Amino acid sequence: MYDLYQIGGSLAPNAPTYIKRPSDTQLLTSLKRGEFCYVLNCRQMGKSSLLVRTRTQLEQSGSRCASIDLTRLGSEAVTPLQWYKGLVAELWRGFGLFGDVNLKVWWESGEEIPLLQRLGNFVEDILFAQFPDTSLSIFLDEIDSVLSLNFPADDLFAWVRFCYNQRSIDSRYNQLNFAIFGVATPSNLIRDRTRTPFNIGTAVDLRGFTFEEATPLLAGLQTVSDQPGAVLKEILHWTSGQPFLTQKLCRLAIEQWQTINTNGSMSVSGKVACLVRSTIVQYWETQDEPEHLRTIRNRILCDSTRAARLLRLYQQVLENRKIADPNSDDLIELALSGLVVRDGDRLRVKNPIYRSVFNQNWVQQQLDRLRPYALTMNEWVASNYTDESRLLRGTALREARIWSVGKRLSDLDDRFLAASEDLDRREAHQRLELARVQAVEAQLAEERKRLAVERKVERQETHWQRQFNFVLGIALVVVTGMGIFARSQYYQARIGEIQALVSSATGQLDSEQNLNALLSAVKAKRRLRKIPHLTPELADLVDAVLYKTILHANEHNRLSDAGATVYTVTFNPDATLIATGNHKGEIWLGEPDGTPIRVWQHSQKPSRVNQIKFSPDGTHLASVGGNLLALWHLDGTLARAFPVQPHDLLQVLFSPTENELVTLDTLGTVKFWHLDGTLRTEIDIDRTSAVSQGLAYSPDGTFILIANARGEIERWGTDGTFQTAIPTSSAIFDVEISPDGRWIAAACEKTVRVWNRDGKPTATAIGHRGWVWDVAFSPDSRTLASSSLDKSIKLWSLEGQQWQTLDGHRGGVWSIAFSPDGQTLISGSSDTTIRLWKVRNPFWTRLYGHEGVVVSAAFSTDDRWVATASADRTVRLWARTGEFLRSLKEHAGIVWNVEFSSQGQLISSSDDRNVAIGFPATTAPENAVDRSTFETSAPALELAVSPDETEIAVGHSDNAVRLYTVDGRLLETFSGHTGAVWSVAWSPHTDRLLSGGEDGVAKLWDRSGTLLETLTGHKSNIWKVAFSPGGQTMATGGADLTVKLWDREGTLLNTLQGHQGAVWGIDFSPNGAMLASSDVSSQIVLWNREGARLGILDVHDSGVRDVRFSPDGMQLVSSSDDNTAILWNLDRLLDLEPLTYACDLLQGYLKNSAELSEADRRLCDGVDRGRVRTVLD
Repeated sequence: MYDLYQIGGSLAPNAPTYIKRPSDTQLLTSLKRGEFCYVLNCRQMGKSSLLVRTRTQLEQSGSRCASIDLTRLGSEAVTPLQWYKGLVAELWRGFGLFGDVNLKVWWESGEEIPLLQRLGNFVEDILFAQFPDTSLSIFLDEIDSVLSLNFPADDLFAWVRFCYNQRSIDSRYNQLNFAIFGVATPSNLIRDRTRTPFNIGTAVDLRGFTFEEATPLLAGLQTVSDQPGAVLKEILHWTSGQPFLTQKLCRLAIEQWQTINTNGSMSVSGKVACLVRSTIVQYWETQDEPEHLRTIRNRILCDSTRAARLLRLYQQVLENRKIADPNSDDLIELALSGLVVRDGDRLRVKNPIYRSVFNQNWVQQQLDRLRPYALTMNEWVASNYTDESRLLRGTALREARIWSVGKRLSDLDDRFLAASEDLDRREAHQRLELARVQAVEAQLAEERKRLAVERKVERQETHWQRQFNFVLGIALVVVTGMGIFARSQYYQARIGEIQALVSSATGQLDSEQNLNALLSAVKAKRRLRKIPHLTPELADLVDAVLYKTILHANEHNRLSDAGATVYTVTFNPDATLIATGNHKGEIWLGEPDGTPIRVWQHSQKPSRVNQIKFSPDGTHLASVGGNLLALWHLDGTLARAFPVQPHDLLQVLFSPTENELVTLDTLGTVKFWHLDGTLRTEIDIDRTSAVSQGLAYSPDGTFILIANARGEIERWGTDGTFQTAIPTSSAIFDVEISPDGRWIAAACEKTVRVWNRDGKPTATAIGHRGWVWDVAFSPDSRTLASSSLDKSIKLWSLEGQQWQTLDGHRGGVWSIAFSPDGQTLISGSSDTTIRLWKVRNPFWTRLYGHEGVVVSAAFSTDDRWVATASADRTVRLWARTGEFLRSLKEHAGIVWNVEFSSQGQLISSSDDRNVAIGFPATTAPENAVDRSTFETSAPALELAVSPDETEIAVGHSDNAVRLYTVDGRLLETFSGHTGAVWSVAWSPHTDRLLSGGEDGVAKLWDRSGTLLETLTGHKSNIWKVAFSPGGQTMATGGADLTVKLWDREGTLLNTLQGHQGAVWGIDFSPNGAMLASSDVSSQIVLWNREGARLGILDVHDSGVRDVRFSPDGMQLVSSSDDNTAILWNLDRLLDLEPLTYACDLLQGYLKNSAELSEADRRLCDGVDRGRVRTVLD
């Protein structure tokens, strides 16, 4: 029975404990359809067993298969010749060609041919010839071993992609497909970042076993327990279905079940927990046989240059903190270790076993071993980053920096070393200043002494007078020289301080501390004033980080509430006051800029303030906390004391139409009070047997809603009569009614749900990682905000579409409220802060909704609509304001391109070889024709509509440009490119067409397909081409990080440099005065017509695929690999004075925050803030 469970290695296809998962069906079906597939996951997830089983099933259905374990070919010492020859030999063996082909003779006959071509010839000349009309599947296992080769294997993957693209040209390639297995990501397989990424094929995801899938494992467990199902469920709880651990625990259960708790008093759950602790978790480094946990450990620690960063990232996962960039290389590496898995927009530890083994103590031990300064850094962190005596100086700092060279340090390491360098510079500056002062004082003393001598001997001979003057002159030269040296050292220290501030601002942005980042950037900018002979590089660096922090600025004020958790926040009706309540029982009243007015206690007996509300006329404030309801004048004096209640009060509301209050207590009792303190009516407590946690008043004052932890929202008349109930499936912590009375929203555990007034569900908003504690409608009833114990605030449309996340709080967010004008949101948190946020960024609006990379975007010619195209196979349509309108699902593949015609027709192209054209319902004129599609000859990468809108040019993956009529009839094929054609563009007023592609050249054609010019100069792929509005200038963007400008005859005019990654997108403004380009590093660069850089827009979290100007030139839309598009307000961006805007935004924070020094408060003194109001308004 022990042999029933296999630990490690590949299971036989008919093994009784083989667990079939959805991936089995997906892989088999996809390969039978001829799709290229890849199964890339962490180790010991069952990849090899899946390969064996799938290969067997394919062979049984008549396919021919060969599987190659690439580790057999070697890695470190092997040459390219040996490796490719070994690959061909494995294919020869795998397809059983021993007696049919003399491999040695065949190989030697092609010695003059490049290795990759020999591999291709083997497929065409041998495999296709030996197996005509037979499906051929090649399984490449352990694909990650190619990453250890001492030469790049990029050509292999380029060849695999060639085989895929060749299907449209050579039908024999339809026989051939590939399945790739290993521990890697598709983006890691090609090292050369200037080459086309390996982006073909179908990803097959391997997940852990579910209980239903794992029932074959019950057979063995029946011998040790009469509850085998319960045992298996507990095992799956501990392993989360991880195949290796699940099989291992099943075997251990058979071996040791009877030795656990022999008196029989322990539950199944307890027994399995005991088994896990004693056989896996305790002494795991010695018990880990066959090796599993050590494999994970070694993957994380093996690379000393990045181990510290991986460990710190893993710490953030353990703490359930949001990761700034969930697509970073470090997080991908962490996921490939198998330790964590993606869960929504966060990562989590894969299973409780991993969390128990690789816990916080283990992480800290590893970090301490890695860092030479671990002890002092830990003490600095323990002091809340305030004890500067723990920072490094002098030799210790230099040694730490030498150790850090080449390592990818964690944010905490960077912060510690930056703080140490800042302190070291300040102390060095102080020493230099002291030495300068002492030197000057010594020289002055000497001068005074000599002057005294001069007065005594002023009657002496002229000879002595001249001698004295000569000596004095030398002394003055010495003093002056020392002063110049000291001043030079002083300026070097100031420059170092500025560079540290820039680094600090960047790190704070990465950790979502946007207000701190803006403050650091402004400090750096202000420090520049004191540096003479400023270098352009330093000025540009400071300007860039200031610009970036402004673009990210959403928090504009932060107030500390005396170290107390803030449970409730609110605005008064005219937004001139804010009020908060905390767990110390304090009520704080102040102005929105943070100016305090007064603080008073809710009650004599300390108890937290659960809620405060202003009266509709703004003259009074009501508060509840403990068992007390109180009504206050705004001067903090008690207006009315209400009877002490038998239970703690949770909520209080003013009636919108009557002079009365309504309260909710912890038992769900609701009471209506006259303002004179008398009770009007009480809701029957028997009807609300579950604890109630939410209370809302309808805007017309006719009913209230009571939400309870049982998952019901009850509607009651204000006379105390029950009307109806809305059932839900989860506990509810808050309920709100929109100001227009049409919508109901509730905080339901980790989701936000929306109903119409009649109780019909309309949307569910999913995105929070912790319980949602508060919800609020904007005054116009169009936006919904939610706050959560996951430390975030999210803004949603009423359809449940997330459009913004406000990060920055370091504790759960208990309360939120909109200002009456809807422009500001206030929040209170367990981190003891009150924060004020701008609801909408004045410079950009992010478009959420796509579930894949957003590849392309376009404005309609009438400037009313925006369309976005995505790898999720959809086109989404938006209003120019950013409001989502509808989604079009017309393609079966990646939608590479989208365009509008002048009549409003939407045209899209896809790698499913189809072009769709027609009017989407939102923009269709009356009696418009339905949308239609036509098929192209190869996957369509980009299209361009001719100026007269009679023809469509399409760039294809098979290296051709094809010209079609609008109804899909092929007119011409332009041949000449030797790589996929990624971009095409028509000249606005002529019949010229420009194309660019993977061969690194752009080609200029006339309408008949005649090649006019070939534009050479790029060193690698060309990803985008464009014409200026007048047609006199052409632009090309490439993987060599440059944008090149050409005249209409193909003469190079200018090369624009400054991008940090391959240039993916280019567009000219409608008046031709500006050019926008975007790159793989997430940046958008704006240039003037002379090629001077105007600004950098850096908000996207990943590469920016496309940029387009609106027809009026006032907006720009960008599409990105972060699955979003952004609408940019260029009129505001181009009119921006960064320092004046930043200082105006910080005005309240600088004036009133208790966190700042007096020097910081004067940071913006002298900055003219007159121009900025129009931007803020």
